[in-house]
Amino acid sequence: FLTSIKYGIKNGFLFGFLFGFIIIILSIFSKRFWCHNLCCLGVLLEIISKVNKRAKFSQKRRNILNGILITPLLFIFKKRNSILRPPGAGIDFLKKCLRCFECMNKCPTGVIKPLFFEKGIENIFTPYLDYFSSYCEYNCKKCIDVCPSRALGKLTLEEKKKYRIGVARVDRSKCLSWSFNTPCLVCEEVCPVPEKAIKLRVKKRNDGVYISLPVVYRDLCIGCGICQYSCPVPEKAIRVYPVES
Repeated sequence: FLTSIKYGIKNGFLFGFLFGFIIIILSIFSKRFWCHNLCCLGVLLEIISKVNKRAKFSQKRRNILNGILITPLLFIFKKRNSILRPPGAGIDFLKKCLRCFECMNKCPTGVIKPLFFEKGIENIFTPYLDYFSSYCEYNCKKCIDVCPSRALGKLTLEEKKKYRIGVARVDRSKCLSWSFNTPCLVCEEVCPVPEKAIKLRVKKRNDGVYISLPVVYRDLCIGCGICQYSCPVPEKAIRVYPVES
């Protein structure tokens, strides 16, 4: 039995040596003989390369494919400076935030909502302020008090009242007073800042009647969002944007 095994090993080694020697000799006379004739992967790649040579190059198709691949990546890694965070959120907010939803559950106005994929993977389940549905109450800091990781800082109520969440901007093309000569003072009336971050500029209309126009004073605006929420224009003629933007 052992003799049979030794004989088999010896013959196998001999066969392998001869086979390798023949391949080397053939490769000398025929370039890449193994890859082009015996290797399954090599034959497949050669067939593909021949098909590609016949195919016409289409820059338009390549641009479309690049767009399909790149667009989702841009969506996923979108910059976070367009996010309105609850008051007290600092530079290290993402590192500290536990995504526990405590601030959302305790918010009396319901303005704090969770993000999903709309602002990138790193912002999933983090809180943001949705001023289309509500506003940040001027005399409230419950979100700060309940935050277990201090991701929203340690602001007192007086400090919170001065904390700048964002800055409001008037879109004059949509504003009833600016573009439609229709008296509307809602944003100025609801502004909770004692000095009024939204002041009125008087303008004389063509018919001789004076009309008041809302103007935002950036140095006074804290971005509480009540002006945006209260704006009677469906598209919102006044909106709050992050300070960075």
